[in-house]
Amino acid sequence: HVEDIVIEDEKEKWVDNIGKVVRFKAKNRSDETHWLESRIAGYVIIKTTDSRVRRYKVPLILRWKGIEKKVLVTLNNRNGMEYPLLLGRNFLQGDFLVDVDVDNDD
Repeated sequence: HVEDIVIEDEKEKWVDNIGKVVRFKAKNRSDETHWLESRIAGYVIIKTTDSRVRRYKVPLILRWKGIEKKVLVTLNNRNGMEYPLLLGRNFLQGDFLVDVDVDNDD
């Protein structure tokens, strides 16, 4: 979940911002906000039912229960959504097995 995004010398065209430093404010599960910084690796276009939305991708190191990986994450304001972060195959690959029959919030 990202609340504010500030791009160094931001250009109007998204492609012109690739490689630039981006600062963004993220919120942890204790509701504390922290400014993080990374370089824009690219962007993706997300198709929703009624529109197309662009999101920047940045490399971040994610850690969960002793597993630490550097993965590309898309920056998005997920305010009001049930999950502030969605983990994808890039983080899960090689270290996790997903059992869709188990109902567990951990």
